[in-house]
Amino acid sequence: GGGGAGGGRGRGVAVGADGFVYATRDNGVVSRAPVGGGAATTFATIGGGGTLAGLAFAPGGDLFVASNSAGAVYRVTPGGGVSTYATGVG
Repeated sequence: GGGGAGGGRGRGVAVGADGFVYATRDNGVVSRAPVGGGAATTFATIGGGGTLAGLAFAPGGDLFVASNSAGAVYRVTPGGGVSTYATGVG
């Protein structure tokens, strides 16, 4: 189902201070599009992320993404670098 950058269905949405809207997909992809509208692009791919759910920004600009299927929370830096923040949360 779905479409846009990365395919899959959307799960969570957050607006960043950088002027982009971020959305999780059910295939481990985080997409972003300009707040004013425009085409979505892939911002980060979370390996093993599976079905991504909610996301939230930290004050420093890092994006935290929850994965239902992996039972983990991932940290995505403003540059798109991905690391595991916590496991055993789902």
